[in-house]
Amino acid sequence: MDRWLFSFIIANVSALIWYQLPPVWLVASMGITACVCLGLKRFILSGLLAGIVWAASVGHWYASWQLPQVELEQPLWVEGQVVSAANDKHRARFTLELTRFNGLSVRGVAPALRLSWRYPPDPVYSGQNLRLWVKLKPAHGSLNLGGFNYQRWLLANGIVATGYVKSDKNNRWLNSEYQWRQYWVNRLKESELPAKRWLLALSLGERSLLQDEDWQLLQSLGLSHLVAISGLHLGIVAGLGYAVLAWGLSFLMRQRQWFNGHSAALLGAAAVTLGYAYLSGFQLPVLRAWLMLVLFGALVIFRQYWSPRRFLLVSVTVFLLLFPLSLYSLSFWLSFGAIVIIGFIFWRWPTRRRRWNLANAMINLIKLQLGLSVLMMPLVVWQFGVVSWLAPLVNSLAVPVVSLLIVPACLLLVVGLMFWPSGALVGFEALGALLDWLMTGAQTLHHWDLSSTLLSQVSGAVWLCLALALVWFLLPPLPLHRGWGLILCLPLISYLLPAKAPYWQLDLVDVGQGLSVIVQSGSRALLYDTGPAYPSGYNAIDSHVLPLLHHEGITRLDHVFISHSDNDHSGGLDILRSHMPVAQLLTPEDNCIRGWQQQWQGLTLRVLWPPGPVHDSDNADSCVLNITGPNHSVLLTGDIGKTEELALLSGANEVLDATVLLVPHHGSNTSSSHSFIIRVLPELALFSAGFANRWDFPRAGVVQRYRQQNINTLSTHRQGQIRLRFYPDGRWQVLTYRRDLAPYWYHPRR
Repeated sequence: MDRWLFSFIIANVSALIWYQLPPVWLVASMGITACVCLGLKRFILSGLLAGIVWAASVGHWYASWQLPQVELEQPLWVEGQVVSAANDKHRARFTLELTRFNGLSVRGVAPALRLSWRYPPDPVYSGQNLRLWVKLKPAHGSLNLGGFNYQRWLLANGIVATGYVKSDKNNRWLNSEYQWRQYWVNRLKESELPAKRWLLALSLGERSLLQDEDWQLLQSLGLSHLVAISGLHLGIVAGLGYAVLAWGLSFLMRQRQWFNGHSAALLGAAAVTLGYAYLSGFQLPVLRAWLMLVLFGALVIFRQYWSPRRFLLVSVTVFLLLFPLSLYSLSFWLSFGAIVIIGFIFWRWPTRRRRWNLANAMINLIKLQLGLSVLMMPLVVWQFGVVSWLAPLVNSLAVPVVSLLIVPACLLLVVGLMFWPSGALVGFEALGALLDWLMTGAQTLHHWDLSSTLLSQVSGAVWLCLALALVWFLLPPLPLHRGWGLILCLPLISYLLPAKAPYWQLDLVDVGQGLSVIVQSGSRALLYDTGPAYPSGYNAIDSHVLPLLHHEGITRLDHVFISHSDNDHSGGLDILRSHMPVAQLLTPEDNCIRGWQQQWQGLTLRVLWPPGPVHDSDNADSCVLNITGPNHSVLLTGDIGKTEELALLSGANEVLDATVLLVPHHGSNTSSSHSFIIRVLPELALFSAGFANRWDFPRAGVVQRYRQQNINTLSTHRQGQIRLRFYPDGRWQVLTYRRDLAPYWYHPRR
């Protein structure tokens, strides 16, 4: 059985790197073959085939819900239940689990939509049922190295489309009642409690009030896992619930020999933790822990013994069957990675059988936390690019306080809200004061320069080698010397050593509807435009540009060119300057004007437009930058129109030749005149445009004009990030995120 389960899991995991889904006929054939192999007791082959069939079937189900173009063009009616929601003054963002779609009932597993609603008549809350007139587009996200993979997040949450609610008098609530949990969330949000955002996160798993600065603090100290209801908290509640119930039942039922207080306490603990999971909004990490707790309790009650290996294999398999798309979420790997590490720690350093006391419990807890901090480091650094040097120490102090004091207190106070609201709020106020004091200390540690270190993103294979090396060093004595484990550290050492790339590189960042270009030569970099920033808080700098710069190990910028003052080009400038040193800023309002020229890292930088300084620059005043290397050149054109193109043709012919052209104005009809295309005649034309944007950029006619001249075209809305490498020998290379850097089935090239 274990071999079949392990093979099934491995086959499912392999779906993370499939280039495409196997065709349906092949999936059906493999399903039949898996059954035959199982009958022949070929467990490994049967498990592998069954895993592929399951993962492919789930993938085809998800792909079948991707909307055709005809449904993109017209709004439609949907009905469903809100499963999560966040409201601010002007907008509600929520996930809607469908019950009816375009007039048809949804049968089987219900997909979800991610919707935005500007100025709804009332707040939107979890548990409500809505009927809405919506405009949708397929699940899609901007994709860049080092950045948050929004498209895979949509997949992991079963969200098949995103969109917005259109104004219509027939939009309505079918059921305006919301969950009890939402009532308690609202009650605490309306209060004036100290540390309110931390209390909401720890008591109800509500993290909407946490700001970016809070997450940076938690990440730098390795405390992110403590601010939401998690498997650790569920385990603590289960232990406390079992202890209280076992003691109470043993006292009340001591005269009844037939009563099994142990089994009753286990069932009661499962019920208590199910209620605790409800408080979290049934988040998947909590459901994982609860299912494992129920499985463990069932084994104890029915007096069955499973090895830890089988218990883990069954738990993972059950979760893959119940929540197959969660495999694509980071929390899946963090949760089960932590479980494997906990098992390894207790196997390597077993707890001695001795009388329980608080001191021994604290020692074991600290030992466990130190082991988790060290062994989880490769996975955490791979995903977040941050090494938290204080994490082992801080967690050794914070985990006991949060898990044994603050979380149980939060649980009791939430229950108290139902019976004695005023008294519970007084308790929350005292607890908030304690949290305020603790977070002030955390802020002090966070501002210490050595609290954490940003690392350039290193290949996952390198971190896997480091993880294996750590395990090797921690294993009991082996026939081979421990020093051999250093070989596994060599890939990481080679990454960390300074190296000079034999090329200069340009990255067209996928920022949606906007523009941002990073140019690197050696270890230095410049930036052309920052992408947009919106009142909602979203901005391309935090979401895409800075993560990519950190991925490349860039900590300062020599030049930042701002083509013009439109938000989609310059919106993130202030945010950029607050996060990264900028040696020189050039804008059309000052020195980004024709005639500016500089040698930089073996490249020649020339500004070709505008002819002089302007006030409050617009499209026509865009800073046009030519970057010339030994054998190739790139022309970056901002949002200039046909009039400016004509002026360039008459005044700067000698520097208009380009290997690569960044197409003016995202591919608008107001630019890319025939004469301009003929004069520049690039080998490759790049478009920076948002997916399904309202201006329909790049326009089909503009793309056709380039293709008629046998010019290759690429666009960020289809390819994601586009990377160009120019070599000294004249070669040059084109890499795109969806085709080359991460060419997986869930990153379709549209």
